[in-house]
Amino acid sequence: LREIRDLLALGNRRCTDTRALAEAHLADIEQRLADLGRMRRSLARLIRQCREHRDPECPIVRTLTHGIKS
Repeated sequence: LREIRDLLALGNRRCTDTRALAEAHLADIEQRLADLGRMRRSLARLIRQCREHRDPECPIVRTLTHGIKS
């Protein structure tokens, strides 16, 4: 909502400024989607490891404790 307010505050007279702000918001959304994609892949991998693990230590807890490897 804040982003929409920012765009509307620029008004109809400043299309260049409005487009630049919209492009910045689009870049932010694309970055968030990329981050979510990486998180999705990591979580899916951890779930797979958890299903297959033979180790008494849970792979999900171990990864959260020691950090996720890229």
